[in-house]
Amino acid sequence: MNNGHKTSLLYRLITKQEWDRLTPIFQGMNKFMPPAELAVASIAEADGEIAAMVALQMVSYMGPLYINPKYTNLVDYKSLKAPIDAVYSKSTTKPLIVQGYLVLTSDERIARIAEMAGLVRKPEAILLIQEFGKEHTIMD
Repeated sequence: MNNGHKTSLLYRLITKQEWDRLTPIFQGMNKFMPPAELAVASIAEADGEIAAMVALQMVSYMGPLYINPKYTNLVDYKSLKAPIDAVYSKSTTKPLIVQGYLVLTSDERIARIAEMAGLVRKPEAILLIQEFGKEHTIMD
């Protein structure tokens, strides 16, 4: 209800041409606003005013990790990821949505390897996944 009058909402994707309409929302939430090329947003709109918004953003994800069993004891993960770290740390392109990258794993051994290479476990993080199809899942 809006001032005692029922207002209907229009739910739709915001176009790339309208992307700047989201600027005050992101600024008001003190959140990084992704470039339109790296995200999509759905809005609820009433009389041209944005009543609600949710964005789906691209995130850099590191994985999968493959090590040939013949080389298990020779591969240094920190050295393996160093060239990628160099690209991100010296980047002069647009900022990333997440200032770094994520590693997702359900294997505690992989998590420990990542931690030894400098990644930080975030115990306060809550992982929620929306999967469409079971051929390839995020946590394989």
